[in-house]
Amino acid sequence: MAQSPCQLLGYTEGMEFVVCHDRNDIASAGDHVWLHDDDSSREPEFRNKENEDDENVAVEYISLRDVVPYISGKSPVQSGGYKEGDKFILNEDDDHHWEEGTEVTLIYDDGSTCPKFEKTDKDGTKDTTWLYLGELRQLEPKVGRKVRVLANTSGGHEAGTEGIITEIDSHDELQLMIKTHDTFFWHAIGSCLVYDYAAQEQPESNEKEKATYPTKLPHEWKEGDKGIVRGQQKHDEHHFKMGEEIIFVRPRDSERGIFMGTQYKSTQNIEYSLIEVVGDVVSYKVTLLSVTQGNAVACIKAIRTASGLGLAESKGIYDAVSLGARVPMSVVISSETLNQLFKEAGIDYTPGEEIQPEELTATSDATSSEKTYKYFIDGDSIEVALVGYFDGEPICAYKDRWGDIQTFVAKASLLVSDDD
Repeated sequence: MAQSPCQLLGYTEGMEFVVCHDRNDIASAGDHVWLHDDDSSREPEFRNKENEDDENVAVEYISLRDVVPYISGKSPVQSGGYKEGDKFILNEDDDHHWEEGTEVTLIYDDGSTCPKFEKTDKDGTKDTTWLYLGELRQLEPKVGRKVRVLANTSGGHEAGTEGIITEIDSHDELQLMIKTHDTFFWHAIGSCLVYDYAAQEQPESNEKEKATYPTKLPHEWKEGDKGIVRGQQKHDEHHFKMGEEIIFVRPRDSERGIFMGTQYKSTQNIEYSLIEVVGDVVSYKVTLLSVTQGNAVACIKAIRTASGLGLAESKGIYDAVSLGARVPMSVVISSETLNQLFKEAGIDYTPGEEIQPEELTATSDATSSEKTYKYFIDGDSIEVALVGYFDGEPICAYKDRWGDIQTFVAKASLLVSDDD
């Protein structure tokens, strides 16, 4: 189960925070609030009293960007995981003479919620001002940029570790592969801070980058059309998860539409340019023949993208093919996209479903419709049936989310009978 934005940062209900902006009703900048209800959004409910039964308690939805944990003896900058020298983007054009989208650098932590920042114009002119921490957003995650782990709640690098982004996966939830001292781990972007550019990289431009995925013009969206979230807005952030499928409800303006999420059924506005169009591609079968050894991450990602399957199912297919099995798979993207995707990942395949029953040795379990197993991969599991053996290894079958039967070579040690 995916972690909420609060959980990714190690925040728990009842935890104490310092407010870092002056736009909230129940508390001003520097006041303390307590997490009241983690509703899995980026704007959970906070209260202004430690005791939730206090007769004077008031609650309000506050953006996580507007608070940092309260840690005795540490400044808001320190407890937020920031350091002098970190770079940010000004997220709003409020009372300052600096424009929204301006790159700023934290140059002096004065112990308050409004430390000192510096900007450098194109002509080299420098300027400084004091900004609330809640007015800022971090740099966009890109390969090569410097990143700091703010919290570690699921394994990997420890909190405070600094490294380089080496790979980005936005299929389900934006994940960063972070390298430090030749050690690589995946981390959710919600638990990290991208604090500096890559070596010799130019600062961010306020101009929008051209999308690398298929999109539609505003007038082309019709009620009920589906899309996949592929990016975050520069300001007025949406709260959809990266990779979440969303449904068009109605237009909002020339740049944004109102969409409904499929995870929490809430409606929000989001820029059309951040949505990958889900086409009406009829699923078809291919048979995977081989995969490039030593490139598991890219291969599994390609299988997930092509099939729409979950991580555990995609890993099962990769494991089977890497062991020599020919695995049929349903594909939900165009053949042209599939060919390019698999070519880059190093996956060899053939169109259609290639069945070779002579390679299977039947067992008593193969004809039993009642004997089922749980197949475990990285703590996740799928229900499978044992249908035979391939070179002494168990062959298992399961139905994917579209009802199609998939087979793969399983590892016996990961099979657990439902009778156990």
